[in-house]
Amino acid sequence: MTSASNRRPLVVMFLTERPFGHDWARAARRVADVVTVAVVKDPVAARRRWETVHGPAAVDHWVPVFKVRPGGIFSRVNQRITAGRVEARLRRIESERGSISLLHGHFYARSSFLPHVRRSFGIPFVVTEHSTRLTRESAAHKPLSRTGLRIAADVFGTAGRVVAVSEYLRSCIAALGLPGDVEVIGNPIDTAVFRPPEQRPEEDLVVSIGRLESDKDPDLVVDAFALARAQIPSLRLEMIGDGPERRRIADRIDRQGLSGFVSISPYLPREAVAERLRSARVFALGSRVETFCVAAAEAISCGVPVVMPRIGPMPELVDESNGILLGDRDPAVMAESLLRAARGVFDANAMAAGIATRFGDEHVAAELARLYSAVGR
Repeated sequence: MTSASNRRPLVVMFLTERPFGHDWARAARRVADVVTVAVVKDPVAARRRWETVHGPAAVDHWVPVFKVRPGGIFSRVNQRITAGRVEARLRRIESERGSISLLHGHFYARSSFLPHVRRSFGIPFVVTEHSTRLTRESAAHKPLSRTGLRIAADVFGTAGRVVAVSEYLRSCIAALGLPGDVEVIGNPIDTAVFRPPEQRPEEDLVVSIGRLESDKDPDLVVDAFALARAQIPSLRLEMIGDGPERRRIADRIDRQGLSGFVSISPYLPREAVAERLRSARVFALGSRVETFCVAAAEAISCGVPVVMPRIGPMPELVDESNGILLGDRDPAVMAESLLRAARGVFDANAMAAGIATRFGDEHVAAELARLYSAVGR
């Protein structure tokens, strides 16, 4: 980025179908002018999800992905046509806002068009990587295809910088032998929204937030809750999220006679999620694989101790001051930890301060300012 110009850099940040990336855009706006573009398969459905979580006008521009299946054979065609659509939108943005300094993508698979844009349009880009597909755990049951590895290598090798959201993910990227200059910046957390309650909650509530799918292992949480509730009958569980296993999980809850004590809510507005966390004594998640775990960080920011398996990056986030990491996926072990956390004494304000110091907008914005200055034009 040229030092002669005193203007704030103009950054175009690309978002994906799920309500993801908004926090990065919010943090980046402290140091840059940010235009958000959602490159998605179904703009109508994606807009509905984004507005549910983040409110109206959550995204500035929508670009439909071009998708011909099978993707492996036609992936390059898909990428080039999608890149052409993105370039047309970038020209429009430059006509309205001036010269773009930098493009910022998220997830290598969702940024596969960016190398084409870089080569033909000349704007450098960075990509923030969150994908569990690159982790060691995922390799055991969802190994990357040759096409996936090729796309990741092209994106990372063309990017001015690759940002991994945890040291663990950076080590996984290195183990795969992928190219690129990789550094670590953790996910920004909205500490203005996710903040501790004024007083310790009175209700015995366990909250679990995550997509209802096998990688999050919601069965572990349900089974552990059933055992914990046998000792604290007032205990309740609220699961927030949606996904392909929602009906099966609801059936499992019914079979265990827990219907009156467990609720499942779909995606909620962020303020509502933060309110539920502030009402909770414990946050629980059964994840098999994570690259950062935003939900756990948001719980800690609300002063709620976290109970979940000791996987991947979790020791970077959770320690004895803010939760309990499980060495065993046994529901009885999680149940005992839920009870210990619910009865324990944690310093909610210290927990929130720790998140703000490491992942608050001010800290992440400073890191992005350095990154954008190093890579942008």
